[in-house]
Amino acid sequence: MIINSLSVPEDVKVALRELEKQIEFHKASDKGQNGHVLFGTNRLLGRPDVVKLYYWESGDHAEPELLAKLEHPNILKVYHAASIDAEWAFFTTKFCDGGDLDSVLEKGPLGLRDAIDAVMMVASGVSFLHGNGFLHRDLKLENVYRDNDQIVIGDFGSVSPCDAHGHCKTLTRHSLLYRPPEATVTNDYFKESDVYQLGLMLFQLLGGYLPYDERDWLTSKQKTEYDALKGATDKGDYATKIIEEKINKGRLLDMDTLPAYVPKSVVTFIRKATRVEIKNRHKSVADFIATLNNMKRRIPDWRPDGGHIVLHRPKKRLRVLANGSTFAIEKDVGRGWKKQHALKPKTMRDAVIIAEIT
Repeated sequence: MIINSLSVPEDVKVALRELEKQIEFHKASDKGQNGHVLFGTNRLLGRPDVVKLYYWESGDHAEPELLAKLEHPNILKVYHAASIDAEWAFFTTKFCDGGDLDSVLEKGPLGLRDAIDAVMMVASGVSFLHGNGFLHRDLKLENVYRDNDQIVIGDFGSVSPCDAHGHCKTLTRHSLLYRPPEATVTNDYFKESDVYQLGLMLFQLLGGYLPYDERDWLTSKQKTEYDALKGATDKGDYATKIIEEKINKGRLLDMDTLPAYVPKSVVTFIRKATRVEIKNRHKSVADFIATLNNMKRRIPDWRPDGGHIVLHRPKKRLRVLANGSTFAIEKDVGRGWKKQHALKPKTMRDAVIIAEIT
């Protein structure tokens, strides 16, 4: 029943039925834009397995068999990968019960250091891919998973081989919001394109505004024009044009939507990673990691907690409370939180600064 419900060619279903002799499938998902995911249990080993079915276009992406050879702490281990025909392929991985980072973010933004740590782990996996001659091209939260204490890249349906200059040109594009400017027209991708997507990931994990509904990117006037269109295709084309224009002008990210505790150094870092011109971004993922690691040492440990933000120090915790336009700072005194009446912040940013120097 699960296989029959998939919108794939019949020969792909035949291949999946053969695979079903090894894996008992329980459910399927089409959350990703370029394939299907099936969840099941390995009949011989009794372990949870995940099968990702994707459209690989006869070499436009990495050879499936090569994916199974990738070994890195921040790349989800591929048990098996193979092509089904000239257009479809699949790979089988372990199941990560920590879920993808998109699901994690639904519960709220990560703390400042936690977000940086997560992106650094993803970047480490990306650096490994680059070192082995591949570009990922579709780095986004739903393609990255929490696997115990590691953050791992778990989707490889867009991975493509690159030349000696770190460039590839493909027939396909993925995930409009994460599409780098250089890929909006020509389908050119570079190592710096992955850097761009890493910058978007950090922005999003910190709580920056990046809505998935295309209508949310439109002005009031544009929404009226959008709503007047009858077909889904026409609406999609209309919204895509507007979003791509924002991407190409470097106006996709509104840094003012980041929490007040995000330091200017981190904002500047994200701006650099997501520059329109690739020559103005970090020159490599290794440079991206080194810069972020050096910054982390000086970054305060702010964490969202129960609707408030809390500053963690080795022997002190301070939290900021907001009630409309009124702000207060409380200290953890061991028996609970005590308001610091001498501290009178006027804005959220003011409260953050006062807490950091107190």
